[in-house]
Amino acid sequence: MLMFRDSHFDGLLADCPDLHTRCHRLRYQVYCVEHAYEPRDQPLAGEEHDAWDSAAVAFLLTHRASGVDVGTVRLVLADSPDGLPFSRAMAGHPLHLPECRGRVAEVSRLAVSKTFRRRVEDTHAPWNHPLERPLQDGAPAHPGPLFGLLRCLYAWCREAGIPGWCAMMEPALARRLAAIGIVGEVLGPVIDHHGRRAPYHFPLAAAEVRLRAQQPALWAYITGAAGPAGAAEAPQGRRRTGV
Repeated sequence: MLMFRDSHFDGLLADCPDLHTRCHRLRYQVYCVEHAYEPRDQPLAGEEHDAWDSAAVAFLLTHRASGVDVGTVRLVLADSPDGLPFSRAMAGHPLHLPECRGRVAEVSRLAVSKTFRRRVEDTHAPWNHPLERPLQDGAPAHPGPLFGLLRCLYAWCREAGIPGWCAMMEPALARRLAAIGIVGEVLGPVIDHHGRRAPYHFPLAAAEVRLRAQQPALWAYITGAAGPAGAAEAPQGRRRTGV
């Protein structure tokens, strides 16, 4: 399902087998080939899967001009029978869970293709490093694929009534997000998990207030209020789409 369309990207809810396959293939490229976080020898050749996919909602970002799949991310819901992925990763480490943990979902398997990043670097596209150069009021620069994926996540969560996200994240990325108003609460220590990462909780209500005040143009983009070209279609309910 199309969640939004802007001048560069289509944001899609993966609600059919074809879109799911494309998400898993992109995950394989990034997690198994480019970074070797997961083994290349997967049960389904060329696709990366794990135990939480059946309890998750997945999103896909495509580049409109080329048709290339740029990025994917999933949201593992709180009622997952295996719990949330970060809880297993943090087993044996102290955790300070948020009070609303029964309604918080986990953002994971965030992947943006290195092949696409290299391609746009060759053309000096404006979204090479969106966190170092956040969108400013009146600036023509596009905020980039990361924020396109965040736009999908935000729209779905607002419709579903999910109050916040958890994520395993590099502290440096958490600091860059905080600098533009997306402030995470640290839930535990830094561990070795796909690199040096720590668990964070991001309350959506607090992020909304800060983004609206500190980055109004980025806020307008994420909420789909940036104009007709960027207006988002409404998500259609709390459908779990994992396979």
